[in-house]
Amino acid sequence: MFARLKSSLPYITAVVLALLIMRPLLNSTWYPMHDTTHIARTYLLEQTLHSGQIPALWAFGINNGYGYPLFQFYAPLVYYLTLAVKMLVGSYIVALKIILFALLVTAGSGAAYLTRRWGSWAATVAAASYMLLPYAAVNIYVRGAFAEYAAMALLPWVFATWEHLRSGSDVRNAIVVGSLFILSHNLIPIMAAPFLAVWAIGGNRKRMSRLFFAGAITLLITAWYWVSLVFERSFVQVDTVALRSDFHLHFVYLSQLWNSVWGYGGSAPGPIDGMSFKIGKVQVLATAGAAVLAIFCRSKRAAFFVGLSAFAAYMTTSYSQIVWDHVPFLPMVQFPWRFLTLVGLGVAVSSGAVVALLPRSVKGIVAILTIGSCFWFGYKYFVPQTTFAGSDSAYTSSVYLATVANVIPEYMPRWMPETPPQAARSIPKTVTGPGWISLPRAYYPTWFASLDNTQVTLAPDSSGLIALYVPTGSHTLTLWQGHTTLEWVGLAVSAVTLIWLYAWWEDSEYV
Repeated sequence: MFARLKSSLPYITAVVLALLIMRPLLNSTWYPMHDTTHIARTYLLEQTLHSGQIPALWAFGINNGYGYPLFQFYAPLVYYLTLAVKMLVGSYIVALKIILFALLVTAGSGAAYLTRRWGSWAATVAAASYMLLPYAAVNIYVRGAFAEYAAMALLPWVFATWEHLRSGSDVRNAIVVGSLFILSHNLIPIMAAPFLAVWAIGGNRKRMSRLFFAGAITLLITAWYWVSLVFERSFVQVDTVALRSDFHLHFVYLSQLWNSVWGYGGSAPGPIDGMSFKIGKVQVLATAGAAVLAIFCRSKRAAFFVGLSAFAAYMTTSYSQIVWDHVPFLPMVQFPWRFLTLVGLGVAVSSGAVVALLPRSVKGIVAILTIGSCFWFGYKYFVPQTTFAGSDSAYTSSVYLATVANVIPEYMPRWMPETPPQAARSIPKTVTGPGWISLPRAYYPTWFASLDNTQVTLAPDSSGLIALYVPTGSHTLTLWQGHTTLEWVGLAVSAVTLIWLYAWWEDSEYV
C-alpha cells in the first residue's frame, strides 16, 4: 500500500497544488488581467455555433455588429472546452475556473508523467517545479494568457507521448495529445516543434515509420484549423498587428531571468518591466546541478532538458538577436520572453533529474527540500492584483462586446482597417437597382449572396463593407456565411481522416 501511495504522490501533489493556486478564485470572485475577453469569446462562440456554423468561424456580435472571423484564426481549444463545461454548470465564469483548474492539474501531472521513470520523488519535484514557475503565475494571474497556459500544460504530455511509439496505443495517445497541442495556441506548438522533433526522432530511431504516420495523422486531423491559419491569414490583419510589436524592444536581460520585480503591468523596453520574467531561483539552481550531474552520470535525458532550458533562455535575450533577425517566422512571436514556456519545461524536468541522479539515501530529503523551496519562493506569485464579484453579464453585454474588436484587432478583415463608428443595421430583404449597394456587414470571402435565388459576386467597398451590383428593378436578397474552398478542403481532410481512424484503425500495421 505504501508503494502505491508513493507512486501516486506526484499526481496527488498536482491536485493539491492546483487547489492552492486556485484558492483566490474558489468563490464568486473574478479578477483583472491583460486579456479580459475570455468570457466574451466563449459567449460569442456559443452564439456562432447556435447559428448553425460548425466549426465556428464568424463572431457576429462584435465589431459594432459588423462581425469578423475571430474563430477562424484564434486557437480554439480553451473556448470549446469552456463552452462544454458551461453547458453543464450554466456559468461562463465557473466553467472557465474549472478549465483553469483542469489545466493546472494537466501541467503538473504531465511533468510527473514525463519524469516517471526516474521514480516518484523525481516526478513529484518535476510536477511542483513546473506548476510553481513564476511564468505560470504570469500567464494565469497577470496576462490572462489562458490559451498559452493550455499549451504550457500540454507541453510535457507531448514530449512524454511522442518519445517512444512502441505500440498502436502509443501512436493513438501521441495523435490525441499532439492534436490538442496544435489546437491550444497559435505560436507555442511551432516554437516547440524543432525541440520536439529532435526528442521524438531520438526516441524512435527504429520506429521512424510510426513517427511519420503519427505526425501525418495529427496534421490531417487538425487540418480544419491550421489550413486557414497558415494559408488565409492574409485575409486579416494578424501579421500587420503582430509586426507592430518590435521584438527588439522586448528582449529579456540576463539579470531579469534570475530576479525581476513582480508586477501586473506589461512588457517594456529596458530592464524595468511592468511584469516579471524570472525563471525561479530554485529551478535555476536545480538546473545547474542537473547539468553537472548529467555530465558525471552521462544522462542524455537530463542533458537534453538542461540544453532545452539553456537554449530557450538564450532565445529570450538580445544575444539571440541574430537568430531573430534571420528566421522568418520569429518576428510573429512578438515577444522573445514567450520562450519562457520552453524554459519552464526544461528547468522542471531538470529539477527532477537532480533528485533522480542523487544517491538513493538522500533522494527523499532533497526532494522534500526542493518542493518546499519551490513552494516558498513561487506560491506567493499566484494571486491576482485584486478581485471583484464575477458576473457573466459584465462580459456578455452589448457595451462590453463593443470593446472586443479593439482589444483583439488582429482578426479584423484586411479590407476594414478600423471598426465602423456606427452600429450595423439589419440586412435588407429586398434591394433595388441598378447600381452598387453596400451591406452592413464586414466583407470577407466566406460571405455569399443571391438575388432572386441567383448567386452574385461580392466585393469590398472603400470602407470594407460587403458590396454587390444590383441590376434594374426590385430583387429578393439572401446573404449567408459559408466557407472558402480551402476551408472546405481542410474540413473534408479532417473528417475523412477521423472516419478512417475509427473504421479501419484495427487493421492498421501500426497497432
